[in-house]
Amino acid sequence: MNIINIDEIESRIASGLIKAVRHRELDYTLYNYTKRTQYDGNWDFFTRTCRGLILDSSGEIIARPFQKFFNLGETQETMIQNLPDGFPKTFEKLDGVMGILFPEKDLPAITTRGDFESEYAKWATDWIRTKKLSMVDFKPDYTYCFEIIYPASKIVVDYGNRAELVLTAVLNNTGREELDHIAEAKELGFSYAKEYSFPEIENAIEWLKDFEGTEIEGVVMKYSNGLRVKIKSDDYKRIHKVLTGLTVKDIWESLRAGKSLDPILEIVPDEFYDWVRLKEVELNAAKNYIMSHAKEVLIEVMKLSTRREQAEYITSHASSISGVIFPLLDGRQDKAENAAWTMIKPTGDRFKKDRDET
Repeated sequence: MNIINIDEIESRIASGLIKAVRHRELDYTLYNYTKRTQYDGNWDFFTRTCRGLILDSSGEIIARPFQKFFNLGETQETMIQNLPDGFPKTFEKLDGVMGILFPEKDLPAITTRGDFESEYAKWATDWIRTKKLSMVDFKPDYTYCFEIIYPASKIVVDYGNRAELVLTAVLNNTGREELDHIAEAKELGFSYAKEYSFPEIENAIEWLKDFEGTEIEGVVMKYSNGLRVKIKSDDYKRIHKVLTGLTVKDIWESLRAGKSLDPILEIVPDEFYDWVRLKEVELNAAKNYIMSHAKEVLIEVMKLSTRREQAEYITSHASSISGVIFPLLDGRQDKAENAAWTMIKPTGDRFKKDRDET
């Protein structure tokens, strides 16, 4: 079935879980889950499927790339002990930007999963059109997924002057089958994600330890039931953290200002979300503890009749949080909370080499 329930997608758009982008000319809409969905783990069939999904206004599928898939151990289904029986196929995980093939009339075009007109989408569309292919060269009702590799798309792995689209998968739009992407790539004249062979998943993990992060990102293991699992090299993860350069102070500044963490999440790979979430919880807990303690002291302070008596009680019983209590005494909740945030201001805590990511 090539129809997806748009009403279900629209309800998730209203909830901030999915965002939609219209094509500037064609009757296409591109759907992608939001950073907030990733951060909060709001995964269901629709949020996982909206990862560069393209539909027309009737709900017919124009392109349906990979569902969201996870790192080893990131979810219950990707824990080693819960992985399916059988020998998975293992493919190179390229460190570029995912490109999704779709038709612009009879010409092939490429979009990234969030924007028809991103700089990467424009470059990839220009590149694929130099191949002099038309949409009749691609099998109907299949979505061709690529990794966009060129110098401006570099993240961690150094591909030098390599500039091309690398075919990573050919997926049926029903979501029920896929073609051999290596055979398809050879037929069409594309490079492709290489296949590796490991007797056990632990062998892949050990193999990745032999590489610098600038040499390889990792591998993707695909099981017979369609489950895909990412495994990234430790050194790749370390370098990626250094490049991100996020600190606890960045998170603290957003929380103190009452701002969404979404701008931070835009620059943080999902592998770091657990760390961000932990720091958010820790900072909020520390601030709330101070506020709770201050309000307990305030109850006693309010029993005193004069401001002088109140001030003496505060300075003698809770001088360390007096900057929070006095504003509360004056009815200034906002000022009290700001004082509490100031008390727990962090000094740094960047991602370090010894920190884990998902």
